[in-house]
Amino acid sequence: MSEGLIRTFSFLALIVIGLLLKSKVPSNQRSGIKQIILSLALPAVIFISLQKVEFSLGMILFPVLALMLNVLMFTVSGWLTRAIGVNPQSPVGRTAQLLIPSLAPGLSCFPFILEFLGEEALANAAFADVGNKLFVLVILYAVAMRWYYQLNNIEGESSASKLKKFGLIMIKEPVNLAIIAALTLVGFGVNYSIFPEFLQLSIDKLGMIMTPLIMIFIGLSVKLTWGHARLIFGLLAWRSAIAFLLSGLVIILFKIADPALIMLAILFPQSSASFWPYLHIESVSVLESNVEGDHKTFEPTFALNFLAMSLPFSTIMILALATFKEQVASATVSFSAGGILIGFLLIGSLVTSLKGANSIKDLVKSDSTS
Repeated sequence: MSEGLIRTFSFLALIVIGLLLKSKVPSNQRSGIKQIILSLALPAVIFISLQKVEFSLGMILFPVLALMLNVLMFTVSGWLTRAIGVNPQSPVGRTAQLLIPSLAPGLSCFPFILEFLGEEALANAAFADVGNKLFVLVILYAVAMRWYYQLNNIEGESSASKLKKFGLIMIKEPVNLAIIAALTLVGFGVNYSIFPEFLQLSIDKLGMIMTPLIMIFIGLSVKLTWGHARLIFGLLAWRSAIAFLLSGLVIILFKIADPALIMLAILFPQSSASFWPYLHIESVSVLESNVEGDHKTFEPTFALNFLAMSLPFSTIMILALATFKEQVASATVSFSAGGILIGFLLIGSLVTSLKGANSIKDLVKSDSTS
């Protein structure tokens, strides 16, 4: 078994461990795990990655393209939720729009890029992830807080006051503090290698617990229902189809001829959804602790279910594409895959409507009340 496949199964095994521990770990202890992730493990990983990246002018294109991909996916995310019968202005709809454009290539894509395309392609993917990180850490956080302010219609506060409050919230977030600290040190020429060895070791150890804790936390918190499963699978399939079309467009517009770069353009957008939007959703949920039902901005349980399904979906897709890289590495195949997938989705929607089945939205509601 390949190293990439072994790592993928290890991630899924950790989710299963979390599922098995659900009855042993009460909800208040799960909140403690979440705080460890948010306040220690994730900030440590971000700090290390920003300190170790060696930027060069020619590589700016990769994060720019990744950021453009995120923005385009976010632009169509509202339409995608409508396509499967969910109101984009509902808590589930807003949650989906925050998750659809986010990418987590480190968990679902990087192992296979290294295994099938080599270290140079992995380095390019790592630089592309800088643009994705900017989007999921900063832009999506700003979007989440903007929706919160709009939905709650806080009276008596000017736009300047809201902006000031938003800025204070961002600065107080441990993850954002880690970003500010890392970039400030880089600006003064201080990098990770000159840190005392004991400090490097401590930060490294904190970073190492991130992935296991996230996977176990997803397993502990997931409450997957039939309605959510149908909804999420539909969203993931539409997300994948749009990503194929955008990959083909990038390959043609930039006249990419290198097979490794073509595969990178195809595989990277197929990455699973990122855990970061869930953290933004949780930040808003804390502010809305006394709000219930459709008055909430987001639906945290749906977000966790989306993450739990997104990882295996993307992993299977990326593994299949990477395995047949010689046949897949072309804009034509990317466009064809996206078109075929959209065709199947439209046929499935038509068959469902002809049978008179309940909409996915109704299924989600019935599951939530059962």
